[in-house]
Amino acid sequence: MQVGEMQSTKSIVGAALFLGALAVITGCGGNAQPGLPPTGPGFADPVITTISPAQVLAPPPVGGIAQPFTLTVNGSGFVAASTVSWEGNPRPTTFINSTQLTAAIPASDTFSAGTKHITVVNPPNIISNTVDILVIPQL
Repeated sequence: MQVGEMQSTKSIVGAALFLGALAVITGCGGNAQPGLPPTGPGFADPVITTISPAQVLAPPPVGGIAQPFTLTVNGSGFVAASTVSWEGNPRPTTFINSTQLTAAIPASDTFSAGTKHITVVNPPNIISNTVDILVIPQL
């Protein structure tokens, strides 16, 4: 490695640290594809296998009060910075381990009955498969 190359690498790492980013540099061949998310070492592809509960009750139509709940997401490829999304909206997420996350689902998410979509997003923006949760109307 030449002196100039080492200084260049330090600049890249320094810039990444300054911006609060984590850079994983696996080579210097310049093979990055603009507009495509990075994959490979350091970037896990999240996969959801199950969620619990798989269904929740919407509040009664008159005078009902919705309740917040904790959603458990099981799968693989989860990292400490993974985020559970409800209908594309990130929810406060707790990393349990690489196969389990929990998310705090606010009461407002269950106001309307129907099928809702759950995904997990890993940095930088790697989105899992979609698993549905059913919000059941009360009569």
